[in-house]
Amino acid sequence: GKVPVGVARRTDKPVIAIVGSVDEGARASYDHGITAVFGITPKPQALEAALADTADNLTATAENIMRTWLAAGGGGR
Repeated sequence: GKVPVGVARRTDKPVIAIVGSVDEGARASYDHGITAVFGITPKPQALEAALADTADNLTATAENIMRTWLAAGGGGR
């Protein structure tokens, strides 16, 4: 999206995009300053089911991103 790309360009900081699902076009975002792209939908499912599971899937994805960041030494550990 335009907002994450704008943030990446202006701040020169790592920017992680959290999206519903990752498609072939996601790789192009790397050329625009996005550091990583994570999809929150863990399996193929109907739109209605994906929408119903959004909160749980977003929480799980955010937790996995933070676990990865902390394991890599983020957070001053």
